[in-house]
Amino acid sequence: MKKILSLFTLIVLLCGFTTAPKSTNEEAAMNSINGFYKAMSDFAYAKVGDFCTEDFCVIDNGMYYKNLDEFLAMLKEFEGSEFKYNMEVMRSRFNGKSGLIILEFNIDIISGNDKMHITALENYVVQKVKGDWLIAFIQSTPIQPDGYAHQ
Repeated sequence: MKKILSLFTLIVLLCGFTTAPKSTNEEAAMNSINGFYKAMSDFAYAKVGDFCTEDFCVIDNGMYYKNLDEFLAMLKEFEGSEFKYNMEVMRSRFNGKSGLIILEFNIDIISGNDKMHITALENYVVQKVKGDWLIAFIQSTPIQPDGYAHQ
């Protein structure tokens, strides 16, 4: 009986120290988000749209881009710059063919000797289209680093 109890305790402890895997929906949606930023970093304008729905739009720092063409026009202003970014998923929810991902986004934009760092909280509304998670909407709010309550 002691051995069974010890084995049970060991299993409970091991389970307590493992992390839950990301959902396959989150992982697939993050692959699209990462592909979107990789295409932007490479200034591969034709590929950026591969990760977006037809009615894609963005609110970035108070500016509204009503479609991908408007957003790409803004991106072209940064052509020749180098982007170094990372993202940390804070929360995700999926329901059928739609989902929401909230993440912390950090980016350094380097142009010649100039460097700009931005930390933002971002919301991504994603939709499943023909089996792929595509970005329908992005809302990005720049913040001061550590300028929010982690939960």
